[in-house]
Amino acid sequence: MFGADGRPREPLGRRGRGPGELSAPSGIDVDNTGDVVVADGSKRSVMRWNADGAFVNEEPFIAFIWGDKLRATPNGMLLQVRDMSSKAFRENLSLVSERSDVPLAGMTWPETRPPVYPSCPKYGVESPPFFTQWLLWDSDGRHTVVVNTHAYEIDVFDGVTLTRKIRRDIDPAHITDAIIAAKIDSLVIPPLGCTIPAAERARVLGVQETLPVIAAVSVDAQGRVWVRRNGTGKAPGPIDVFTLDGEYQGTLPPDAPFPIAFAGADRLVQLTQDAVGVSVISVLQVKR
Repeated sequence: MFGADGRPREPLGRRGRGPGELSAPSGIDVDNTGDVVVADGSKRSVMRWNADGAFVNEEPFIAFIWGDKLRATPNGMLLQVRDMSSKAFRENLSLVSERSDVPLAGMTWPETRPPVYPSCPKYGVESPPFFTQWLLWDSDGRHTVVVNTHAYEIDVFDGVTLTRKIRRDIDPAHITDAIIAAKIDSLVIPPLGCTIPAAERARVLGVQETLPVIAAVSVDAQGRVWVRRNGTGKAPGPIDVFTLDGEYQGTLPPDAPFPIAFAGADRLVQLTQDAVGVSVISVLQVKR
């Protein structure tokens, strides 16, 4: 934990499987009362601490977590979960509680098979083709935005009810050799002592026909939707901003910071990597 001045405070929890202990934490949020909530996929529970760092309780849930984002709402926790009732590999965005798992939206993986890499024969992790549109989403606790298509289309939910869509007439770019070269990196597998070249990864897994228009979405405390577009090179695309009613507010340049979360009405949280690949969390003030 960090205070408003950026100074570290006492950490929450510790490793373990007892009350207030964490085994496989996979999502964190601060709810509208100021409590810190953390989902644990191994314990299938959500742990809760108050703003003073005191452990409050542990709330079990029935879902199988398949993502690393958590958003607290008055009616339960929004989590990305594996749909165990589907014969295909499907992941859902669901409102999860101790006894229920209510899906808002989902995406079904294209059919996959164990890959065979000549450069690393023992590595066989299955994955969809490159440029598959993953499930993108965010929520302010009352409204949730979801992207699960290559097009510029955002579903807006009030609670668990789909109420509107935000669209722009921006077509997905067709995949070219230049996009493949810019977007796909070689994969180093230290335990196996091998490296899979980027071109080999693209050939073995395959690529989709188009590049998804949207790369990320976020909802701020003022009810604005931030939409990061995909760039066709290594650099990200610009950021569009809308109201939840779909009213276009403007576009920020590609080098503008994109929020992974918000701290109050005028501060955004940004996640970046420095020159040597260390992840850095920054809190920035937003001025209109």
